[in-house]
Amino acid sequence: MADIGDTNVEVDDEYAKKINFLEYEETLLYGRHSRHGLGKFALQEASKFRQKQRCRAVHVKETSLTKFQRIVFDKWNRISQTTLGRSLEDWMFLTILGVAVAIFSFVIDLVINRCHIGRSWMLEILNFSVALQFVGWVAFYVAFVCVAVGLTHIIAPTAIGSGIPEMKTMIRGVVMPEYLTIRTLIAKVVGLTASLGSGLPVGKEGPFVHIAGISAAIIAKFLPSFRSDFENQEVRMANILAPACAVGVACTFAAPVGGLLFSIEATATYFAVRNYWRGFYAAAIGTIAFRLLAIWFHEEETLTALERTFLPQDVPFHPNEMLMFALLGILSGFGGIVFITIHKRTVLFIRQQMKVKNFLQKNRFIYPSLVALLVGGFLFPPGVGQFMAGELTNPEALKELFNNLTWSKQSPVTFEDVHLLERWSGPIHSVILTTGLFFIMRLWMSAISTTCPFPSGMIVPAFTLGAAFGRLYGETLGILFPNGISGAQIVPGGYALVGSAAFAGAVTHTYSTVVIVFELTGQIGHVLPCVIAVVISNLVSRSLTPSVYDAIIQIKHLPYLPPSITSETVNAHQVFAEDFMVSDLHCLTLESKYFEVEQILNNFSFKAVPLVNNREQMIFLGSVYRQDLSQLLEDQFTTDSKLFYMAKRLHHRSSKIPRAFSNSLPGIEADDHESLFPTSVSAKDLETEAKSQEHLPTQVSFSSASEVGKQDHEQKLKRQKSKKKFLVKQSSIAEMPSYSSSLSDKSFKRSLSLKSFPVNSFFRFTSNLRFMTI
Repeated sequence: MADIGDTNVEVDDEYAKKINFLEYEETLLYGRHSRHGLGKFALQEASKFRQKQRCRAVHVKETSLTKFQRIVFDKWNRISQTTLGRSLEDWMFLTILGVAVAIFSFVIDLVINRCHIGRSWMLEILNFSVALQFVGWVAFYVAFVCVAVGLTHIIAPTAIGSGIPEMKTMIRGVVMPEYLTIRTLIAKVVGLTASLGSGLPVGKEGPFVHIAGISAAIIAKFLPSFRSDFENQEVRMANILAPACAVGVACTFAAPVGGLLFSIEATATYFAVRNYWRGFYAAAIGTIAFRLLAIWFHEEETLTALERTFLPQDVPFHPNEMLMFALLGILSGFGGIVFITIHKRTVLFIRQQMKVKNFLQKNRFIYPSLVALLVGGFLFPPGVGQFMAGELTNPEALKELFNNLTWSKQSPVTFEDVHLLERWSGPIHSVILTTGLFFIMRLWMSAISTTCPFPSGMIVPAFTLGAAFGRLYGETLGILFPNGISGAQIVPGGYALVGSAAFAGAVTHTYSTVVIVFELTGQIGHVLPCVIAVVISNLVSRSLTPSVYDAIIQIKHLPYLPPSITSETVNAHQVFAEDFMVSDLHCLTLESKYFEVEQILNNFSFKAVPLVNNREQMIFLGSVYRQDLSQLLEDQFTTDSKLFYMAKRLHHRSSKIPRAFSNSLPGIEADDHESLFPTSVSAKDLETEAKSQEHLPTQVSFSSASEVGKQDHEQKLKRQKSKKKFLVKQSSIAEMPSYSSSLSDKSFKRSLSLKSFPVNSFFRFTSNLRFMTI
């Protein structure tokens, strides 16, 4: 274990012996305790740490709470340590989580609906000119997209994308706290509202899973039972995020059971049974609150399915149609592969083309603006959009595609059906061509829109594309078999229902889309066809491509264990950790020189460098990030630092160093002048010492360094240029030519080479070591 000492507190001599220059207490548990004694020692250390945390919390609370509040706070802390208290806090946590995410979902839906109403109102006002309508329509898309991109980039770039891949990685055991901050929550909510309000064919379920995860992490910080000192951090994070994923999906589709199953399939590799009821309870609370809010604000009349359908229940399909549903599953599987491929190829093309990548990084609004301009131009209702129902959003199109009428041969019954048939027939009066064009255009629009740098989901577009393809398939069968199959009439709405579940299952590699579709529509007559189609579409998609979330994990290089190493893999039990871990690992010791640090930075691209006590024992002490090593190494090799080191080496000289000279050196306080510099050093002494060191090699040349080292060197040069004026103003050495002019640059650089500096001082002055508990 490592206990970081406080340098501001004076310690006695006996305690100071335990503290080395790294400022941690070295215990080295190995060999000091027996098996039972080690457990006892660990409990004692954890108890001390917990008591320290309590004292700190009480000290903070005493300054801001009244006497009554302190009494309540102390009693609640005592209750939370009991079994009953932990259980109550768990129920409270799940309830607050469900209600909070439901409020987020309802407010976002309300704002998005108002944005779409405003867009339609703008078209009605500008109906006297088609050109002005086109300009206003496209400007609406571009403006909202730019707002989403700008706010997301300014507030928190970690909010970009779906959020499910990051949640999947964190539930797997990798803690990424930067994705669970309040800034990320704000950026996710604002960016998602703007992107959906623009009208782009994107969804909200993925970002909402991320929003629910952030909300769960924030709520858990206020509950003592979630801050246990004996529980592993990864396990605790999984217990917090597992029900949050279920709530995020449930508050999007009003589907608690489907949300729970989807969270298990899409995010969890190993799901704890104790989280099953927690996820279901939180999802149920979120669904109820989400639907009740719609009633209270007069958006709905009663608690019903979100996209309720009225398909026939007596004979929903004939058994001979099972072959048709199976064929629909095969085609949906290939459609999901095309969607994933378009999305993946687009992202890889932008990332692999360095010129395009650098240009888009410097001009972040160009790519999303072009996508918004392209999509908005094609969806313009008086233009090309009239041939593919361009004015409809994904939820609106999904609701109409589930209609129980056969559009190709049945007459409209109500006034709403008349407008529906006019919209889906288009100017060419062909349902087949309009639906087919809708599917083809929305396929690449949805895949490209989800590559933009703002929050966006993929499940709702997948449901819409599947419903459109299923509707097209059902309408085609209705034309080919006008009398039905074996006397039973074909219902294209049923095929749209099955197609939506199969296509979404192929994109996400999940089977829970069946349950989500049933809860979303309230339709359970097509259970068996949905199950068959989803299973077949998953078999086709899994055999040819990873899921869209695994593809994003690979593209983003998230720290996720490769899914190829599974129990089903041939000879999986013969795969060892050393087979896929980095074996050529270089580390630093307490005796390392700056020369070794420079070599590691130049020749290797590790993000962090481990620190051990020595080469023989190899006891791990901590790790240092690469950027911290580069910055601190640069700081140590400034002109002032080199002169300071030379002065320390010559401190045994007879005369004392002038106070003006020593005060200019970094890290020297006025009170430390006498103790650090008992003797003086003249410019001649420095020059003599420099000449005596000319046999040492010069600094490492960057001409033979790796590409990573070159980039670090270029960054160092930029920082040195920016600090040049500051160093000249601050350094009194530069103002005293009598001390520095006698040293030539060549001899000075050669005398102060990397090999002549021990790295001990480097680690002594740094506070960026990441210590871990042994």
